[in-house]
Amino acid sequence: MEDFLRQLEHHSFELSPLDIIPSHLYLTKVFFYKGNLMSNDTLLASLYDSLQSFPILVAKLQRHGSTSMRLIVDRDAPNLPSWEEHEDLNVHFEELERKRFHRDQWPDCINITDPLLYAGNGGDVPKLLRVRLYRYRDSSGSALVVRVAHCVFDAKGFAFFMNHWATSHRNRLSSGAHESPFRPDLDRAVMYKHVPPDVRPQPLGRIMTWVSYVLTALLGIVTWFVAKKTSTGPSVSHLFRVPRESLDRVSSTHQGKLALSDNDIITALFLMSYAQLGRFSGWRLPKDITAIVPCDFRHRLGVPESFTGSCAVGIYVEAPLNLLLQPITPSSLSAVAAISREAVSKVDVHVITSLAKKATKAMQVLGDKARLLYSLMVCQAFSNQSRLPFYEIDFGAGGPLFVAPMAYSKSLAVIVPSPPGSEDVYVYLTLEEREMNRILQNEGFMSMVKLYY
Repeated sequence: MEDFLRQLEHHSFELSPLDIIPSHLYLTKVFFYKGNLMSNDTLLASLYDSLQSFPILVAKLQRHGSTSMRLIVDRDAPNLPSWEEHEDLNVHFEELERKRFHRDQWPDCINITDPLLYAGNGGDVPKLLRVRLYRYRDSSGSALVVRVAHCVFDAKGFAFFMNHWATSHRNRLSSGAHESPFRPDLDRAVMYKHVPPDVRPQPLGRIMTWVSYVLTALLGIVTWFVAKKTSTGPSVSHLFRVPRESLDRVSSTHQGKLALSDNDIITALFLMSYAQLGRFSGWRLPKDITAIVPCDFRHRLGVPESFTGSCAVGIYVEAPLNLLLQPITPSSLSAVAAISREAVSKVDVHVITSLAKKATKAMQVLGDKARLLYSLMVCQAFSNQSRLPFYEIDFGAGGPLFVAPMAYSKSLAVIVPSPPGSEDVYVYLTLEEREMNRILQNEGFMSMVKLYY
């Protein structure tokens, strides 16, 4: 740590509109490793080795103007990560492994449900990085919980950081030649170089600043009233496994020209289950229901893969309500999945630029309150992390046996990487408790999935 603090410099990272939208949230993962994950001191030292390349993680989140945010690194008072260590003297890792890492077997200290960025005791500024290390009996295995502020990284940036840390740890263990981890691109200007000038945020004039204040206040009031009327209680999360056989049954019924992807079928399945929650009744039924499907545009616009900030826009997949309310079968899923495939196939540079421009304009006027617009939408949102290399994060004794997401917002379905050797698709869904109970009673939905936990 001493070397890190000695070399730390002042930095200022202006957040992009795409960073500000989820700036109230953490990204949280737990990694289960078999065997001894080496000493706590070595893990902590290697973390600070990586922080030399990621000084943004010791910054403080600050508002800048009425609608902007930035991360400020103060070398004299860095916002150092929290680090906790726990040890279980009773439970052996093999017991957890035999029960397939079921969440019921997790200790409370690693079973996190709150997604919100929060301050520590005594009114401290929120930590941008939180780490908990839980060791099982006889050093038989470990659970590593990592929480990163979403304003710092998107999920791809999170995976980039974790692999960098793992490489730094292996270097500490090695007496020979060291690996050189890829350096991250932290400055949001890296992304702006690859988008048109009108996508980049501009300062508000005096009149628009006042308009911003008024609209933000009105949006807050409307959201409060809507939430008061529609909220049904606490949220609950489940991990679902969609077997390969279920996906193949849907694909085999498809007659269209464009082949369906797994993501199209998953979008259809969870959008149909969402539409069948019983939310839509009475005489003012919506014509269509929307799914928000993420589109990472790094490769489409030439943004470097080493860019770690938020770099995705939401693609709107709209399907007719009368189709979504049909019983969930391979045939009906195929019809909805075809709508998803058609919408996604139309995405090009112009579509991405247009969506990014709309997000920028909304953020310029509403700032972080723009996220309230999403809470007012009738939609099923998705996060697709299925291709991210979380199972390749090797601290020196092999990759994790299981990686689990935790603590996501309501009405979000997260497509997570499948464990090694599995061809099934895993989806982590968070809903209000009453709605989740309805999904679990939906026979068509449950015929397509297995409840993992």
